[in-house]
Amino acid sequence: MSVLDRWANRAAGHPPPGPFRAGFWRSPLRGPWFIAVLSVALLPGITLVFLTGLASYAAYNPNLAPGNDLTPDKGLLGSWLPGWLAGPSWLYWVNQGVHVSFGLVLIPIILAKLWSVLPKLFEWPPVRSVTQLVERASYDPVTRREGVQLLALLASFVVAAYAGIRLLTGSVVGTGVWFVGSAVVHDLVLFPLYAGIDAALVLLLRRRPELATVAGVRWLNYLRVPAVISGLLLLVWSPLILRVSDGAYHAASGLSAQPFLPRWLAVTAVLFAISAVTLVVRAAMVRSAPRVEP
Repeated sequence: MSVLDRWANRAAGHPPPGPFRAGFWRSPLRGPWFIAVLSVALLPGITLVFLTGLASYAAYNPNLAPGNDLTPDKGLLGSWLPGWLAGPSWLYWVNQGVHVSFGLVLIPIILAKLWSVLPKLFEWPPVRSVTQLVERASYDPVTRREGVQLLALLASFVVAAYAGIRLLTGSVVGTGVWFVGSAVVHDLVLFPLYAGIDAALVLLLRRRPELATVAGVRWLNYLRVPAVISGLLLLVWSPLILRVSDGAYHAASGLSAQPFLPRWLAVTAVLFAISAVTLVVRAAMVRSAPRVEP
C-alpha cells in the first residue's frame, strides 16, 4: 500500500466539517438528470435573451447618428446589425419584455445548475489512490472532458479573448456579444449542419463499404481534417472573406479585404492537397507491406 493509499484511508474516516462530510448534501434532486433538465432550459433561454438583446440594440438605430450608439466600440459587429422596423410601435415593448423577463427567469436556473454540481467541489478525500489521481488529472467528471482537452480549451479562451479585445478596440460589451453569439450560432446552426453531413457520409459508407477505403486505407479522416481546418478559417475570417465588413476594415487598417477570399481558397487547396498526398503515401505503404499468410 502506497503512502497516498494510507493517507486516503485515514482521511476518509476523518473528513473536515461542513460540506466535506457525506451527510451534508442530502437533497435527492442532485444528479445527472437534474443537470440535463436545467441545460435543456438554459440553452434556448440564453439564446432568446441574446437575440432580443441584439434586437434591442438595433432598435436604437446606432448607425443613424453617433449619439444613437450607446456602445460605440462595437467594431465589426455593426456590419451584422439589421435595421429596426418602423412599426408597429408595440414590437419594441414586446422585445424588451421578453428580454428582461427571460433574463430574470434564467438567473435562478443558472444558480440551480451551479447548486446541482456543487458537491463535486467538496469530495473527500480528493483522491484515494495514485490511479485515481492520474484519472482525475486526465478526466473531469462534471464536464466529461480530458484534462489536456480542458487545458487546450482554456488556452483557446485566452487567445480568443485577447483577439476579441484587440479586434473590438477594447470594448467589453462587444467582446461579450461576439463570444455569446459565436457559441449560439455554433451550437444551433453550425454543429447540426456539419454533424448531419458527417453522419450522412458515415451512413453512406456503412451501406457501401467498398467505397470506404482506398487501397485498404480508410479515407474519411483525410477528408475531415482539411475540411474542418478550412471551415474554421472561414468561420473566423468570414466578415473579411465575404467582404461584409470591408468598409470597417479599410477604415481601421487602410487596407482592402479583397485578398482574403483568394488567400482562403489557396490555403484550402493546399490543405486538401497535403491530405491527398498523405493518403497516397499511406496507401502505398499498406500496399507494399508484406502480407502474413494464415
